[in-house]
Amino acid sequence: TPHHIYQILTKRPERLVELAPHLEFHKNIYNKNTKKVTKEINQINSWIKGRLASIPDKNRKLVTTNSAMIYYVKAYDIPYSVNLGNVKNIGKLTDTKVMNLARDIQKAQVPTIFTDTNTNSNLLAPVATAAKVKVFQRPLYIDGLGEPGSDGETYQKMMAANTRIIVEGLGGTYLKFEPKNSRNK
Repeated sequence: TPHHIYQILTKRPERLVELAPHLEFHKNIYNKNTKKVTKEINQINSWIKGRLASIPDKNRKLVTTNSAMIYYVKAYDIPYSVNLGNVKNIGKLTDTKVMNLARDIQKAQVPTIFTDTNTNSNLLAPVATAAKVKVFQRPLYIDGLGEPGSDGETYQKMMAANTRIIVEGLGGTYLKFEPKNSRNK
């Protein structure tokens, strides 16, 4: 979560120099970058809260293919309804499994279910059809950052991309995150 990243950022430059004294020369650069990134992290945290607040209450439930999103739902107080995590480890779902997952999704009363970048969304198509929900077309970045050049290539971009996916998938209002630097204030 942004809170955890903030904790890491504010303690690392000094610790880095302790571990590698030859990097003392770069301490000012590390401190400057830490301040910049910390400011962005705080801004994105506020932005995420605002975007998630735009999701209608009846839709504020997350169903994903990966339990690693627990950090996100806890940080932003979104009910985590159903974990479809074992789907990505199964080549083909049995009819019974499809119906059981569909039943759980229907109980959760969500409009959309979400895959992650490591899950083939086609595996969920029969479940979504049976549950009468849609599988969101863009996957969440869950197990790590995205490839260079992707929407998830940095922590900040990953959090913005995941928030956009969740907000759009659950009927909220998406507004692009744009960090404000000190010159723009």
